[in-house]
Amino acid sequence: MTRKMMIIITLMSIALALLAVGTVVSRRIPVTESAAERPPEPQATVEEDSIELPVRGVWDDNVYTNEYLGFRFVMPSGWVASTDYEIADMMGMVYDLLAAEGDELAEELWKTAGLTTIHEMMVTNVYTGANIQIAYERIISPYADLSALEYLEIMSMQIEDIGLVVDINPSGMTRIGAHEWYSLETVMETSGRNLSVSQLINILDGFVRIVTITYNEENCSLDELLSMFIGMGEPIPETAPPAPREHAQELVGTWLWGMDATYSYEFNADGTGTRGFKDSIEDIEWRTEDSGYLFVYCNLTIESWIYSIEEDVLTIESLQTPGMIYRYNRAM
Repeated sequence: MTRKMMIIITLMSIALALLAVGTVVSRRIPVTESAAERPPEPQATVEEDSIELPVRGVWDDNVYTNEYLGFRFVMPSGWVASTDYEIADMMGMVYDLLAAEGDELAEELWKTAGLTTIHEMMVTNVYTGANIQIAYERIISPYADLSALEYLEIMSMQIEDIGLVVDINPSGMTRIGAHEWYSLETVMETSGRNLSVSQLINILDGFVRIVTITYNEENCSLDELLSMFIGMGEPIPETAPPAPREHAQELVGTWLWGMDATYSYEFNADGTGTRGFKDSIEDIEWRTEDSGYLFVYCNLTIESWIYSIEEDVLTIESLQTPGMIYRYNRAM
């Protein structure tokens, strides 16, 4: 992943499941009126002690509840949630800061640690790479009184400044749970396909609340993904339990790529392993399903492959990047 994509992720809170460098080909801010026509949003002056600090949600099996945001997220089968250790690693912070709960956690994160951005929750579809992430950002002076619409416009200008094309067209808003959200839609061309990113944004007491949804329209629609969110008072639908973690023993061992074996996979029987070039080895975790799926967990991302083995040759084909196929020879 290049520096250009890392800048895009930082500016847009794009989910970490992105697999390749992309170029923004269109961008729309769905709002009722353009910024020039819309009257300024009222901004109340809030005393520091009366500010409602963002509080993290909680998981109960496959249901995520966030009373601060006013919604629940029901995670279907085929999706996995990032652990707090993974989220802490993504933010470059110690895990202990995420270990507290409720108001104690909010005090610890925003006041004691002095953080300005928290990645609160992230889930990924292991088959399609679709990704949903929730983040909070504290707006600091001199921008503390920004409206949500002004925030989006500044974000658009920042993206233009790094050489990407931004096209803003006004339309409606989106409701999730108890709140209305401005939405910012981006389509990125990556590996010959369009990757859609929908960011849902609102602001409360100087905190930007951001729900980022990254998906490929060939695999699912935004409406399907939004249907996973429900209001606090709505009944929780039943979902299938997550698939058990299996580790096909036929994969266990070392697999080499290329005539000079410059790249290799090492699959251990317990689901751990390594991969990489001889001078750049990284740790992985892996699991399989009976239908020939191979899932590789590495650096906070989940790669989804279809695998087959024939005469000691392992073939893996990406489910996330069409046409990406690799073959490896079993080490003897």
